[in-house]
Formats: sequence, structure tokens, C-alpha cells
Amino acid sequence: MNNRPKLLLAGLVFVVLGRAATRAVAASGTVAVIPPTQPQACAGALAEAVAELRAARFLAEVVPEASDTQLAPFDAALRFASLGDRIVLTDLSEGTAPIELATLRLDCKQRLARRRVWTIVVELLWARPSAGGTDVDATNDRSDAEAPVTTPASQFLPFRSELPVAKRRDTTAAAMFFGAGPVLGVNAFFLDPAWDLAMIGGYRFASGFRVAGRLRWPISVAQPRNDEKLLRLWTFSADVETSRVFTRPQAPVKPFVGTSLGLNFTLVDVGAGAAAQDRRWDALHAHALAHAGLMFAASTYAPFFQLEAGVGRRLTSEANLVSIEGDKNTFLTAASIGVLFDY
Repeated sequence: MNNRPKLLLAGLVFVVLGRAATRAVAASGTVAVIPPTQPQACAGALAEAVAELRAARFLAEVVPEASDTQLAPFDAALRFASLGDRIVLTDLSEGTAPIELATLRLDCKQRLARRRVWTIVVELLWARPSAGGTDVDATNDRSDAEAPVTTPASQFLPFRSELPVAKRRDTTAAAMFFGAGPVLGVNAFFLDPAWDLAMIGGYRFASGFRVAGRLRWPISVAQPRNDEKLLRLWTFSADVETSRVFTRPQAPVKPFVGTSLGLNFTLVDVGAGAAAQDRRWDALHAHALAHAGLMFAASTYAPFFQLEAGVGRRLTSEANLVSIEGDKNTFLTAASIGVLFDY
């Protein structure tokens, strides 16, 4: 009589383990994994897919260049695109034509994003009506009103595939970009600083090279004095620049260097202070600049810091300004900060 509780406990453990084994067998299946045609494409994704399927109790086997005859023994097929950046999941267990369950994109640069895709694949395989992943004993004990409702696999795809994935933007990928920021620089006449607002827009190639145009609009006035007269200068400029962004993709900090050619158009207001006595002159300079800076990658934008220096040469100038600006060549320098956005 003393052994009866032990026998009851052993019997209960046997029943629980038996039901777990039933689930494991019911949820298993055979999956053919068809690799990409380029062996190095999306390196690591093929091994990850096989490992995840086997961890989910599926019998996954790599079948290169599979035909319909080769896929006949399998319950499902996971086919990689030629570049490895896309997969197609197909159900082969219906006995009729194959049923495509999902087409999913792979992020070849982020392992965490790929893990989410493998989770979707496993859930879609488990959700197939032919997967048989239901506890038969438990179902028989329930009433018809409490019977589990099988959700079609097609209903899982929109919810799972549209989950937002926050990731840092690749600032060396090909894209149109626009940006703006303040610039502290010198004008073409005096080494007195003035603030400008720079607006930039261009195209960045996947190799990291950039071609852009830039406009600088004065937001403050340089006010040096010459012979007791107040000079107020507004300098507008337009540039065409080329640059190169360095370092590997997904790096948080990216240095860049480049050159630019452009024109400076300067308005000069000279007078004793009374508006009626003011005289306004203008001058045009060409300039060549070299610049270097750092860009900081963020989720949707990229702040940057830039230093630039170069020379300007007078093209045209009113006679009264020749004595003020002196030599035809002028040294130019500036520092700027700003932010870039991709489109």
C-alpha cells in the first residue's frame, strides 16, 4: 500500500511525457532548403535557416538545384533567391500543386533581422493545416464550442512581415540626400567671420562617392571698419562638390573628404550710417575649396561636422572695391555643422 502514491506519480509522469512526445512527432516535418546560386551571397543565412528549422524539430536538408522530382519526399521547401536576399516558402504536403506560403526579404547585414524571418518561417510551417501539430487527446476532451480554430497561414504573413524593424541607416548606400546647417566662415574681403545657412542636395552612390550642389545664404552681416567708415558685407555662394565617404557599412562614424568649385557674390554697403548716404557695390569671386569632416549615422538621419579651406579669385569688382579688397586672390575658410536626410 505504501507504493501506491509512487505508482500514481510515475503514471502521471508517463502520461505527460507521452503527450509531449506526441506533439513533437506531430509538429515535425521535412523541409528542403534550396541554397542561392551564388555561394557567397548573404553569407551565413543558409546555415542559419537549417539550424533554426532543426531546432524547431523539422528535418531540414539542403537540396541544391532541386527539381519537382527531388522535392517530392518533402513536406515544404524553402528556396533562396540567386543573391540570397529573398526567400520563398512553399507547402508541398497537399498532394496537389505546391502552395506558396510567403515571400520574405532577408537583411544580409543584420543577424537579428534574419532571426525574425526564421521565426516567421517556423510559425508558417506550424500553421499549415497538414502540419498536424494539435494534441489529439486534449482535443477529444473538449466540446465543439471549445475546439481550437486553425488560422490559415496566409493570415500570419501580413501581420508578421509588416512588423517595423528599427535599424540604423546605411549612410554609404545609394540614395538621394538633402540637408542643411549653419556655416561660420570668412568673406572674400576681410578675415571677419559671418554666419551663413547652407542648403545641400545630391546623390550618393553605393561606393561612397557623392555629387552634390550647395547654396549658402547669409544670416549675419560682417561689419569691419575701413577709414572710419562702416562696411557691411553679405556674401552669397553656390558650389558644386564631390566627396567620398569612407569606412564599412553600418559603422556609426564615417569620415569623408572632398573638393568643391563655386562662385561668391558679395554685396557691400558703405556709408556713415544714414541710409541716404549709403553706397552699395558688388563683386564676384570664384573659389576652390577642399573639405573634410565626420558623419554620424542615425536611424533616419546623419548629423555631420565639416571643415573647409581654399582660395578665392576676383572675377569682377567695381572700381571702388579694388582698393578695399587688395590682391585678387583671397584665402577662405569655414566650419559647418548640419544634418543630412535620405530620400
